[in-house]
Amino acid sequence: MKRLIVVLDGAMDSFIDNKTPLINAKTPNLDALCCKGRAMRIKTVYDDQVIASDLANMNLMALDSKLHFPGRSAIELLGINVSLHSEDYTFRANLVSYQPHTTYIASTNAYSVTDEENKSLMADLAVIFKKHQFELFTAGKHMYLAKTAVDYAKPLSVLDMLGKDSHFHAVDAPKRLALINDVEKLLKGHTVNIKRAMKKQPTIDGIWLWAKGSGKLIGEVKRDKAWAVITATPVIKGLARLVGDYLIESEQFTGDEMSNFTLKAKKVIESLRQHDTVYCHIDALDEISHAKKRILKTQTIEKIDSAFFSVIKDDLAHYDTPVELYVMADHGTCSQTGEHFGEIVPCLYALAPWKNTGNIERFNENMGLKKPILDPKQWKKRISNTRYNKHYVLTV
Repeated sequence: MKRLIVVLDGAMDSFIDNKTPLINAKTPNLDALCCKGRAMRIKTVYDDQVIASDLANMNLMALDSKLHFPGRSAIELLGINVSLHSEDYTFRANLVSYQPHTTYIASTNAYSVTDEENKSLMADLAVIFKKHQFELFTAGKHMYLAKTAVDYAKPLSVLDMLGKDSHFHAVDAPKRLALINDVEKLLKGHTVNIKRAMKKQPTIDGIWLWAKGSGKLIGEVKRDKAWAVITATPVIKGLARLVGDYLIESEQFTGDEMSNFTLKAKKVIESLRQHDTVYCHIDALDEISHAKKRILKTQTIEKIDSAFFSVIKDDLAHYDTPVELYVMADHGTCSQTGEHFGEIVPCLYALAPWKNTGNIERFNENMGLKKPILDPKQWKKRISNTRYNKHYVLTV
């Protein structure tokens, strides 16, 4: 028995006139799979957890996020292949912009740092961080990742710092405040800000450490049998490396609408030959939603259907080994606000080779509304056990 779990990151969205991108999208291949399966509902995070891709995917990967979550920054460092040791502490470091003549944070991403700006800043920031016993790594645009052997106090999330005074909220952590002050001095006369000022753009004014993690749990959690994990996203790569899963990467997996979804589907089929469980994460819809591009989200859903799900549908139709298929979101991402919401997600469950089940529900926010909701513990138990009789009859 094989298992394929496909996660459409941030696929759910808010309703406008009773419509969402999933409802609006033309998805004949996913619709055909729905006719061969059953509807389910999954709760992807626990009640006391925030709705976030790291925790949701950790739970969907049947890992214990209550006991073994090392922190978002630690997972992301693993994701970019940085070695961590038990004595290491990790952080995200966001470039930020302040309100004029203050240290109140006005933008948690410095109004979108360009690749050119990032490249210009990285080396200079690394020197400052090294002075404060940090090793700095770029994580793209406005965000960096850092590790240190110094146990800095846990800071507020950068998402909670919008409109707040960065100095006031670091006053009880003098080592962190000293780092903030040194970065501010660097940025004041930096060529990046000179160019921004000439264009009458807001300057990059400071940095905020957050998402503290630790290397203490690294190496403690292993599966009895490794999964194959296919993704372009550092968070999911990090989760795979955390437990020793087999990671499948490609430069053509870009994490956005330009990703090669057909190649990703072919890698899924290849991986099923060698692994009992394949976890395929598709990040594009989440990224598009954060950018508030609702029409592009609908178009990308249609692209995923034609390029990815057509291959899955056709190639598994005559597969020589039964394969259970799960298709789900990890959470919703609102394309109006760019924020995460909705920890209870629709899930399609089907068994290949396909047989009609009479299901008429499409894969969208309304799927399985009357079905029982599986919490993370129940989900873990479900995919840890065989749920078929000897004739491989689809059961829910």
